Amino acid sequence: MKKRKAVKLLYKSFDKDLTTEEQNYLQKALKADGLETERREVQNLRHALEKSAVSGFSPFFSEKVVSRVKQQGREIEKQYFFESLTSRFYRVAVAAAVAILILISFSIIQNQNSLTPTTAVSSSRSLEEMLVPAFTTSLEDFYED
Repeated sequence: MKKRKAVKLLYKSFDKDLTTEEQNYLQKALKADGLETERREVQNLRHALEKSAVSGFSPFFSEKVVSRVKQQGREIEKQYFFESLTSRFYRVAVAAAVAILILISFSIIQNQNSLTPTTAVSSSRSLEEMLVPAFTTSLEDFYED
């Protein structure tokens, strides 16, 4: 327990001033517990860090980062918009396809004979006679006299 307290005081001594009582305790611990080598290693490390060159950021680094974050935010918003639009369109497309199938089947049921391909092929009438049957018969009858 005493060594742990001595180590805490050692590290505290690098950053803050110790009271006279704490300094005396630390000096006794350094001699008794062999913390002198650890103190030298920490001092050497601190000096090396102080001497090392701090590399700075390139000019306009923060502006580049902020613009990139904003751009990614916009892309995420666009992606969410298109995904929601796609899911909504899918529902509308399915509903429209079902409605079209219902209308086609209803039309087939109502006009069952006129939509079957066999009636158009088996008939000997011309296309004009099939489209306008009322006028062709009445006009032929009119000109025959």
